[in-house]
Amino acid sequence: MRSIYLILIFWLFINGLNAQVASNSNEYEEHKPLLYRNEFSYGITAHTSGWGIDFRRGFHNTGTKKYILEGEYITMRSVKEIKTLNPYYDGAKAYVFGKLNSLNVLRFGIGEQRTLFGKSERGRIGIQLNYSAGVSLGLAIPVYLQIVSDPGNQYYNYTIERYDPQLHTIDKIVGRGPLFRGFGSLKPYPGAYAKLGFNFDWNQSDDKLSSLETGIMCDLYATDIPIMAFIDNNNIFFNFYITLMFGHKWYTN
Repeated sequence: MRSIYLILIFWLFINGLNAQVASNSNEYEEHKPLLYRNEFSYGITAHTSGWGIDFRRGFHNTGTKKYILEGEYITMRSVKEIKTLNPYYDGAKAYVFGKLNSLNVLRFGIGEQRTLFGKSERGRIGIQLNYSAGVSLGLAIPVYLQIVSDPGNQYYNYTIERYDPQLHTIDKIVGRGPLFRGFGSLKPYPGAYAKLGFNFDWNQSDDKLSSLETGIMCDLYATDIPIMAFIDNNNIFFNFYITLMFGHKWYTN
């Protein structure tokens, strides 16, 4: 995760440097851009507990402020998750021992974006402050594993079973089960979320959007979500995130 941050920050720095050099080497005539009141963008997110995708619809109120409707899908891991592999079985698949459920999150919210520095003020890189909040629906999907009844037998046969920490000891687990096996038994956990971040837009076209956003986010649920066995699970998830966004704007009366 640290390497992702460094690469993207370096990329942003290089883009900003190139834009600054171009503006200094050519005569640039200041112009007042047309106010594009509508905006749609999409992006991919990496955060300290997983990844996700993001969709936003923006409505510009003024040249420096816009309202946002957003929808997100993200994955959420426990900090206690460690992948392991059973070396006693040929063809064994990696799995996370003690993992009860995979947590996937759907978010729907509203927010606001305020321009702190326009592109002409920061070498053609616009800097905005973003904040948003809304509902967060956690979907706990049960983990299924490949289980053997005769541990240590090289001619083993396995069954696909929902992980039970009381029955499935580590010597009986061959590996993870089918990816979508637990979707029919998922359990919803309603909650809420909030985000605060800074957005850096370097696109040279007024009607296009290419930006990098980084900040903090928090999900809060009414009850603890059982991701792992043998530990105390949480109902609050704090994460740092970074999102790469692309989109377009259009003008309507």
